[in-house]
Amino acid sequence: MQHKEDDYELYWHLHVSELKYTGSELNDLFRFVANDEVVNIMVISLSKAVVFHPYDGGVDIVLASTKQRNLLKEKYHQWLSAHPEGF
Repeated sequence: MQHKEDDYELYWHLHVSELKYTGSELNDLFRFVANDEVVNIMVISLSKAVVFHPYDGGVDIVLASTKQRNLLKEKYHQWLSAHPEGF
């Protein structure tokens, strides 16, 4: 898809594939994201109804319910920002 705004063009590419994830298959991709070599990726788990959007400074995770969110927040509380608003 191409989007023209002002004097620049912005392109988005979509790649869809299915894989059986056992724990390390996406490590190289995540490393590229952490090093800001690859941007704007999302990993979607249809079976778990989760969207995982990593970027060079962290990750956004979209879950299907507040219960899932609260469980994940509790499990990984040490990874959360100390900022009062969670930034």
